[in-house]
Amino acid sequence: MGMLLPLVVTMKQSTQTGASLFRACSGILAIVLIAGCSTRPNSRFAGLSPQQSRALTQHLALQRDQELQADLRSAFANHPPKNVLILSGGDANGAFGCGILSGWRNAPAGRPKFDVVTGVSTGALIATFAFLGEEQDDATLREVYTTIRDKDVFGCPFNFSPPNSVFDTAPLKRLIAKHVTPQAFRRVATAHREGRRLYVTTVELESGGVYIWPLSKIAFDAIYPTSSSTAHPGRRSQRS
Repeated sequence: MGMLLPLVVTMKQSTQTGASLFRACSGILAIVLIAGCSTRPNSRFAGLSPQQSRALTQHLALQRDQELQADLRSAFANHPPKNVLILSGGDANGAFGCGILSGWRNAPAGRPKFDVVTGVSTGALIATFAFLGEEQDDATLREVYTTIRDKDVFGCPFNFSPPNSVFDTAPLKRLIAKHVTPQAFRRVATAHREGRRLYVTTVELESGGVYIWPLSKIAFDAIYPTSSSTAHPGRRSQRS
C-alpha cells in the first residue's frame, strides 16, 4: 500500500494538470472562435440591435432580389433561357462534376453552351469555367481537382490577422487568382454582353442571409464601365 500511495498521488496530480491544461486550451479556443464570429468593425451590422439587424437583412435581401430580377430580365425578357446548369456543393466531390462536364463534351450531341450557370460552394468554383465552356476551361478544372490539397485551400489554424477566423483562406484566394485570370474575366464579360448569365451563391455569416452574386454582370461592369450594365442579348453595347 505504501508503494501505491505515491503512484495514486502522482496520477491525481497528473489528472489535475491535464484538466487544467484542457480548461486552458478550451478557453483559448473559445476566445478564437468568438473573435472569428464577432462582427467586423466596418460591418453594416456593427452596433445594431437584433431587431435592427433583421430589418437591415430584409432590406438588403429585397435590394439584391430586385437587382437579380433586373439582370435576368435584361437577358431573357424576350425569350427564356434554354440551357441552365446548376452546380451543387460537395467539397472535393466537385471532381465528379468536373468529370461529368468533361464527358458531356464527348457525347454525341456535344455539350451545350449554357445560357445560365449558377453554383454554390465547390460548385461556385466550378461555375466560371463551366460557363466559359471551352476545352481549355475543362483542362483547368481537371488540373485543379486532380492536384488540389488541403494546403491549397486553407492555411494553419488560429489566424489572428483581420478578419479573424479559425483558418486562413489566403491559399484559396491565391488558387482562384491563379486560374481566374484577366483574360478569363474578359471572356466572362463578353458572354454577359451576349446575353448569358453567371451567378454564384454565398451565405452572409453575420445575418445568415443568402447572397446571389451576378458574376457576369460584375465582370461586364468592370471591363466596360461606360457601357450599359444591362446588356441585352445580341446587342453590342456602345462605349461613350
